[in-house]
Amino acid sequence: MPINAPSSPTNIPIGDWVKPLHDNEQLEAITLIKPDTLLAFAETKIAAGDDILAAFESYPGDGRPHSRMLSVVPHDPFAVTGAANAPDGGIFLLERRYSLAGGVGMEIRHIPAAELHEGARLEGQVLANLSFQDTNIDNMEGIAVRRGRNGETFLYLIADNNYSPLQRTVLLMFEVKP
Repeated sequence: MPINAPSSPTNIPIGDWVKPLHDNEQLEAITLIKPDTLLAFAETKIAAGDDILAAFESYPGDGRPHSRMLSVVPHDPFAVTGAANAPDGGIFLLERRYSLAGGVGMEIRHIPAAELHEGARLEGQVLANLSFQDTNIDNMEGIAVRRGRNGETFLYLIADNNYSPLQRTVLLMFEVKP
């Protein structure tokens, strides 16, 4: 079955909340919450002591975004790198840490649907906190969700090697247990 896709990329406007974000730490994770609403996350906080900025970006039909702000309670030294819709109406949030001193690590949080509203400070529940020493993870930057035949929830996480001999391309799959 063919997929109907635009013949060229389409720019989607984002609200002014992204203007203070740092050059290489801007929007990092986006997931479609409703047919006309994205949930977008900055990679990291703007300044020490801040939350990580996020917004519901809806497009009511006038061509301009309508931004409704919320934030993520940071789990330092992690940065947000991916978001995916959870089957229960919440989201899964993928975070990673990378430093020469601390090495590579990742964290997965589940944010329940009840927390997803304008003005919220998203905390959620940590489902996994792994470091390079624990498993074969790397610079994890992507997350996807799949339902199994028997209702299971599977998370797929991906890291690319960024053309670096120090990194690897890794695809991991986890089952989320109730």
